[in-house]
Amino acid sequence: MNGRHLPLTWPGRLRKSAAQAGQNVYSLLDAAAFVATAQLDLSDYAAAPDFTALSFYKIFGFPDLGALIVRKDAGQVLLERPYFGGGTVDMVINDIEDPWHATKQGTLHEALEDGTPAFHSIAALHCALDVHSRLYGSMENVSQHAARLAAALYRRLSSLTHANGTPVCTIYKGQKSDYDHRQTQGPTLAFNLRTSRGAWVGKSRFERLAILNGIQLRTGGVCNPGGIAEHLELSAKEMRLNYEEGLRCGNGFDELNGKPTGIVRVSFGAMSSMKDVDAFMNFVGLFVDRGSRLAAALPPPGLTSSHSFDPATLMQKHSEPVSDHGCQAESHEDKIAEVQRLENNGQEKSYAIQVSTPRVKCPIVRCSKVFPNEEQLWSHFETHRARRRGFWAFIRGLMGRVNA
Repeated sequence: MNGRHLPLTWPGRLRKSAAQAGQNVYSLLDAAAFVATAQLDLSDYAAAPDFTALSFYKIFGFPDLGALIVRKDAGQVLLERPYFGGGTVDMVINDIEDPWHATKQGTLHEALEDGTPAFHSIAALHCALDVHSRLYGSMENVSQHAARLAAALYRRLSSLTHANGTPVCTIYKGQKSDYDHRQTQGPTLAFNLRTSRGAWVGKSRFERLAILNGIQLRTGGVCNPGGIAEHLELSAKEMRLNYEEGLRCGNGFDELNGKPTGIVRVSFGAMSSMKDVDAFMNFVGLFVDRGSRLAAALPPPGLTSSHSFDPATLMQKHSEPVSDHGCQAESHEDKIAEVQRLENNGQEKSYAIQVSTPRVKCPIVRCSKVFPNEEQLWSHFETHRARRRGFWAFIRGLMGRVNA
């Protein structure tokens, strides 16, 4: 879920403990994400997994191929499957009373390649390997490069705070993971954002704004319910309740019962650069409340003492001029409607602050329109989408005329 690297010694330990217990146990390593930016070493036969799945698409972008690496001692278990596909059998008898088929007895892959192999993609894979080697030299180079970018983004997100000191990001990582050590952590960050008052920023909203700003990332449960449950502290009962309340994969239910339902995830690869890190930080800056007098005056969430701040100081801060910090999707309008002093049992004093409706500025690059509420802002986004659709329609029409 978050790029944590699990120990590659586990398959060997599992095989050894299973043998001692007289059990027949096989291990499968899903290395699809790992091999995109790291060198997978299977030279230690005793420690290697029985089966290793990987994706060439995640390494090169093209072709759309995957691979299954099989430890020879474990290959026989794959031949015990009760079904078959075209190209993997030498004889088939379609007798109703006594059906029978003979699996190919040559190499293992011949018995497993159901149907016609993707020979065009297989031919393209040779080119992908050559180009990748020519551009980057080795997977070690890619690993070091991607790790530096992830570590840089982790440090910058970790130190990002609102005007009142509230952290902007809640980052989810393993207890033993360290972004300065590639053996424990991959170039991936999983996190959620909070406003200056501690409210969660919806992951779906964050993703839509990212797309409009030319940033591609992943949000949601990322096909990892176990990791989501652990890091978002969701019990089995809470996850069942979320489902009953309508939560489905990708349906925009960002928060239920005070907890987020998913995460935002950012990953780096061979073609990523420090410009990507800078661009992403500029985008996250749209959600940082840097100049709101209200955020600067109030204490961070959790400081609940009635004497945590002085209302006189608060009013003084609100009378001081504040410079315009540009596009801020989460900042409040600096205007206090009313300050009420409440008496609690005639002794303890506390102060409640009511703020007028926030004004929000369009966070799209080169757009400076301001709206009185988020509903009107989202309606305005449709204008940007329509312009983008119109642009590509124009390009398609132009290409059609050229081809004609």
